[in-house]
Amino acid sequence: MTSTGEALRLELLNALGNPEVSECPECETLAAPEKTWQMAGRPSKTGERLQLTIALYKCGNCGKTFRQVIKKEKIKA
Repeated sequence: MTSTGEALRLELLNALGNPEVSECPECETLAAPEKTWQMAGRPSKTGERLQLTIALYKCGNCGKTFRQVIKKEKIKA
């Protein structure tokens, strides 16, 4: 199957390692995030804290809404 337009662009971004493009857990169609935000994660047992970047997706094929962590960074004390 040959992809065109937006579907082809999303496939190319995913192939290049763009962490924002994600597969739908239901139908495995590639989706771009509708919204992203950052938040501090819970501290680990060693006291290390992470800043998480979370993305909200809505699949264009099946309509399922899902979230995914797209980036984790250590917070310096």
